[in-house]
Amino acid sequence: MAKDPETAAMHFLKALEKIPNYIQKQQKTIAGLRKDILVLKTVVDSYWIKEDMLSNTKTQIAAIERKIHLVITQQKKENDNDIEQTIGQNYEQSPQKVQTHTKKLN
Repeated sequence: MAKDPETAAMHFLKALEKIPNYIQKQQKTIAGLRKDILVLKTVVDSYWIKEDMLSNTKTQIAAIERKIHLVITQQKKENDNDIEQTIGQNYEQSPQKVQTHTKKLN
């Protein structure tokens, strides 16, 4: 703080003189921000093309996953059938060996 009243009054008057410049500067800043708000609103309200692409891609992925699952399931069934046929053929060719082997396990 100033010790003498004249200096204090001068500082106060200089501060008051600066206020209109600060007001103008802030008004320019506000005007620029208002323009930005309009641009940003149009962007936010606009239709997003990528959203449809993403949805379609997810649908395609789900279809491919189902196909893969079906193929794997079919291959597993075929492998199980092949194993059963092989066991059946081995049993028909040598039932005594299978029975002997079973007795040894028991």
